[in-house]
Amino acid sequence: MLRAQLRAMPGLRNSGVNDLSMRGFTGRGTQFPLQFVITGSDWTRLGQLSDEMMRRMQATGLMVDVNSDYKIGMPEVNILPDRARAADVGVSALSIGNTVNAMIGGVRVGKFKEGGHRYDVRVRLLSDQRSRPEDVKRLTVRNRDGKLVRLSEVVQVSEKATVQTINRRNRQRAITLQSNVAPGQSQKDASEAVLAIAREVLPPGYGIDVTGSSALLKEAQWDFPFAIGLGVVIAYMVLGSQFNSFVHPFLVLLAMPFCLTGAIIGMKLSGVTINLYSMIGVVLLMGIVKKNSILRVEF
Repeated sequence: MLRAQLRAMPGLRNSGVNDLSMRGFTGRGTQFPLQFVITGSDWTRLGQLSDEMMRRMQATGLMVDVNSDYKIGMPEVNILPDRARAADVGVSALSIGNTVNAMIGGVRVGKFKEGGHRYDVRVRLLSDQRSRPEDVKRLTVRNRDGKLVRLSEVVQVSEKATVQTINRRNRQRAITLQSNVAPGQSQKDASEAVLAIAREVLPPGYGIDVTGSSALLKEAQWDFPFAIGLGVVIAYMVLGSQFNSFVHPFLVLLAMPFCLTGAIIGMKLSGVTINLYSMIGVVLLMGIVKKNSILRVEF
């Protein structure tokens, strides 16, 4: 309901409806169920690839709240000297730089003292004379003969948007993609879909890393069976020493397979997917079932 209302607001960018129980779960602040980092050398190309990845991720229907940390900031004006033209009219690149710095940025020409404090005095153009890109072209610079040359004749002025921050991962420029799992979908299926999209979209020299909760789920897929197997072995050894028998521990542990059956049926009926939390719940359920079996055999 909240997503539908947010989408109806024009000009609003929704970063995702987030589950607060995931905040700080991995020790790195709020994490999304699906979180990936694409890396590469060219920042502009990386931004284009992230947009294509997000478009395809939304089209799968397996995830919602698809977003990234690639944010476009305020536009900036680039002033590139035309060195061949500047040399023909006798203007040096140093003169161009000093002129732009003095007129737009300002230069310190003195100090002003008042009330025991000293203030810098800076001189530059008025705000309405230096706030637009065309204002730069109107500036004049002196050549080696002392004549004034319009700056537009010796420079190329371009305007483009800038990024607020440039993140890096393993010494490469990186953009983080994140999303929530769509209702009724599996986190595992959504994660595999993102990796399949990356194999199609990312060219050589660009890669993708699984981070956040997605990385934890990937690790848990291998750690979960190991934790269960190790728990069963340790439980059998402890129960064997307590009962002084090799048969009674086996009878106690015989109830644990039925625990897995009940957990799977329960998740199926309630619509809960196999994720990090449900895996932890299965481990806890096995401990409860084992404790109940111990009480029955002891009685």
